[in-house]
Amino acid sequence: MGTTASKRVRPITLLRTGRKILEKAIVAQWVDKPFPGELHGLVRSRSCVTAISEVKKWVEERPRSFTVLPFEDIKGAFDNCNWEGIVRSTGRRLGRELEPLVESFLSDRMVTFQEGTARFSRFRDKGVSQGSGLSPALFALHSAGMADAIIYAWREDRGMGPAWELTVVLYADGKIPT
Repeated sequence: MGTTASKRVRPITLLRTGRKILEKAIVAQWVDKPFPGELHGLVRSRSCVTAISEVKKWVEERPRSFTVLPFEDIKGAFDNCNWEGIVRSTGRRLGRELEPLVESFLSDRMVTFQEGTARFSRFRDKGVSQGSGLSPALFALHSAGMADAIIYAWREDRGMGPAWELTVVLYADGKIPT
């Protein structure tokens, strides 16, 4: 298998029962923490429907305004998020005491792919695996930083051009198990 084909393979985590229970207990404590209102999909009670409703409401409240709705699909978002950013986001939103736990969860990750008799392994240095209950929560924390950065940049630019309003709605197609 060539390099191109291996990039199409998504790592899936198959966990032992004890680890699944531990991750579920950790996530249960996190799901009620305040996530930014802009984040939909990976947060309890906020879905694709609530994301669309937010956009619709915002547009309807400004009937005489020009509206631009840019949509961005981040390819391989789960697989490519930066571990350092995940750790920082967790510390900032949930408490710095959780940073060592997250660092431990992310470190020493090996992905093995086997096809027939061929077997390939490599250590991971970014991304969160699918199949883990903790991964969507970590991705949500990391994604929340994007909304913060967009809003911060907009506030910094105010007064440097024509007046305009901004709303940010982020949707991730996943679910935090509860």
